[in-house]
Amino acid sequence: MRHSNKHHSHLSIFTCALILLLSPLSCAAQTSPPDLTQTKAVIAQMRAPMRSVPLDVVIEALYGHKVLPFNHGNRNHAEVLKRLDAAAVSVIAKIKAEGGINSKRVNEVGNTIEQYVRDALTAQGMPARVPTGEKSGKARAVGYPDVAFTFAGEHFYLDCKTYNKDTAGSTMRTFYLSPSDDPKITRDAVHLILSFETARDGDIYQLASYKIVSLEKLSLDLKYEFNSDNRRMYSGQHGAEILSSGTSR
Repeated sequence: MRHSNKHHSHLSIFTCALILLLSPLSCAAQTSPPDLTQTKAVIAQMRAPMRSVPLDVVIEALYGHKVLPFNHGNRNHAEVLKRLDAAAVSVIAKIKAEGGINSKRVNEVGNTIEQYVRDALTAQGMPARVPTGEKSGKARAVGYPDVAFTFAGEHFYLDCKTYNKDTAGSTMRTFYLSPSDDPKITRDAVHLILSFETARDGDIYQLASYKIVSLEKLSLDLKYEFNSDNRRMYSGQHGAEILSSGTSR
């Protein structure tokens, strides 16, 4: 129980931080400056890292939708896994038959694989598509998750990943989930990863093997970040003072 309360406490800090950081913007028209005492207090708490928060807790807190467990005793789930295996094998075979994926960047390989995966899932009787934004209703290719598909009336989200034999055990960040005002997660669903091991020969990538992973309890860490942009840095209108400027002679 203490473990669960710790996660909810961390998420409360993050939620409060967002609210308090945005509140000064809504008060911009006021003649007196806003009291930033609470904002500063919450920012100070951000120095403590938020680690090992389960994906299902994060998704429900951000979007109000549940991450449903993959149930090995459920006949439909067992059938989905069987069809996912077949889809993964067919993706590997198709890419091999086409001579591999030609790319200079491994990230582009992952992007290319997504369409192969959607086609393979649909061919297995699990209609797949690019998830649509909850607000816009438009397909959104960027961000988690990559694929939405259905089977027997149940909804599934799938993210496509790649790795190689040297990075399989790496602790570098490879899974990202960012809050969005147009989220792609719009319903309760099972969340999965289909990840392919790549083998590279020059700029040609082949797929050597695959893993299917259930994400319900995936352990996540949160990295706080403050950011700005060129307009705010160089316009002289958003708090940054231009002290001097010049041109080359």
